[in-house]
Amino acid sequence: MGETLVSTFGSIFPLLRREDTINALWNGFEGSNGVLDRFRLRYFGDRNNHPIALLACGPGTGKSRFLQEVGGMLREQANSCNNDDAKNAFSKVLTINITFGNDSPASNTDVELGEASVGIRLLYEYFVSTRMDKAKIGFRRFADQADVKSLHLATAMDVVWSDFFRGESTGALVLGIDEVNQLHQRSPEALRGIVNAVGGLSCANPRFFVPILAGTIQGPIENMMMESTYLLLRLPLPLLTDEDVINIGSKLSVKSKEGDRTLRLTEDFVRHNSLFRRCISDVGGMARGVEYFFKHFLSAVDQVKDTWPEDDAELTKALEYIDVMEVIEKVEGSLKDRYPFDTHVDYAIPVLTNAILDIPISIDDTITVGNNSITYKTLRSAGILNLEPQGKRDKFYVRVPYMWMVLLAKAASQSSKSPWRFWTTFLDPAGTISWGQWEKFNIKFWALRLSLLSAAGKTTANLEELFPGAEFTSNCPDFKVMIPDFSEMEMHELLNKYPESQKVLDRNSQNHSDLHTKFNKVFVNGKT
Repeated sequence: MGETLVSTFGSIFPLLRREDTINALWNGFEGSNGVLDRFRLRYFGDRNNHPIALLACGPGTGKSRFLQEVGGMLREQANSCNNDDAKNAFSKVLTINITFGNDSPASNTDVELGEASVGIRLLYEYFVSTRMDKAKIGFRRFADQADVKSLHLATAMDVVWSDFFRGESTGALVLGIDEVNQLHQRSPEALRGIVNAVGGLSCANPRFFVPILAGTIQGPIENMMMESTYLLLRLPLPLLTDEDVINIGSKLSVKSKEGDRTLRLTEDFVRHNSLFRRCISDVGGMARGVEYFFKHFLSAVDQVKDTWPEDDAELTKALEYIDVMEVIEKVEGSLKDRYPFDTHVDYAIPVLTNAILDIPISIDDTITVGNNSITYKTLRSAGILNLEPQGKRDKFYVRVPYMWMVLLAKAASQSSKSPWRFWTTFLDPAGTISWGQWEKFNIKFWALRLSLLSAAGKTTANLEELFPGAEFTSNCPDFKVMIPDFSEMEMHELLNKYPESQKVLDRNSQNHSDLHTKFNKVFVNGKT
């Protein structure tokens, strides 16, 4: 229970691709206990046994939605484990979500209240907000009814626990605290007090308590929490896969704007329409991007006033007439309004270099441009990229959806010394380069490849680095290839291409001489 943290179009989507997140919360990582091990050690007061879960990613990645669903997922984890005490405790789990955003935004009053700001939100969500369709009193008015400065979080938790569990000590209280970045912006000290309060209640407490902090500004919050001496359990939020997005689309069913019909897609269309599938891949699994895409697509469906067929086969054919390119242009506009691409474009060169070349980075690695520096952690907080654990401790792959790359490229400078001039050919969705133009393709591909290696700081590369994925014999020469500086690279095309004017035979023994207009044909290399 607690405030509905997500009320946007995406709140109707089925929750997918959160197995890694809940597994990390339940099982933890090496050196950071998850909920199950914390439960086993619940009577022990060593804070090292009770790390605080932190869900910190960029906006629109699904943090708040995860908090809304976490209680049920923890119950499922408990039911599948071999600890009967944990099964019993989580069969009666109480989940409450509070936030320093939405209808109860962080204020100067919260700075003064400290941990009481969490306590009063906890009481409001449990006793007022969730017990009626519409609260008769707003949060601020409720908080101002009495002097709550002396309210301790432990007291508020005792009151809620006693009411819900009727005096029993067996159970679990999960408290999601969303938008902690809003409070941190006003006062890091106030947030530090809250961290100490929830951390203290996590240790040696027979009333099992699972706090989860969530927010977008990960770096400063992590640093502040580590200063409090409490360990962190960082929870991953991976991107959705194409299959996840297909499952979401095939299950969508919403009312039209006028409420006179149901708008839906068919699984056949979502799974097999090639242009639709390419757009899904372009969005790249970022939850907010997926939300925008389906919202704009169904809006386009709603604007068609003709009667839509109910039969799946006929509906699939009707959906073919929706202008998908117009939809994706609207998605692009929504993303530009939402994320600060222009602000971070100077840092995009090393980011995209590591993303395209699959070079793992550390989360605290710094990118320096001129006199300004920024960490990958901060860029993730801004929603510019996502970080996927490599498997090795503290190493991550940089993941940037294609549409994000396009928007960064559009905002970037195309100066004669910038590597962008070699990259945009492959990033521009309106580009016409194709595999059939093999000479042009090879030139532009090698310009891209060499400029990427140069941007990664390489001055030489071995064959494995130059041709990743290729197989080499044991007697293959081991030598280094010189990598030119991208600022000194130039790209030229051959004036004469073979064959220039000679006739050739295709596979069907037909003569061709107009080769410049037929680059996408495959020709047999023979003369007449």
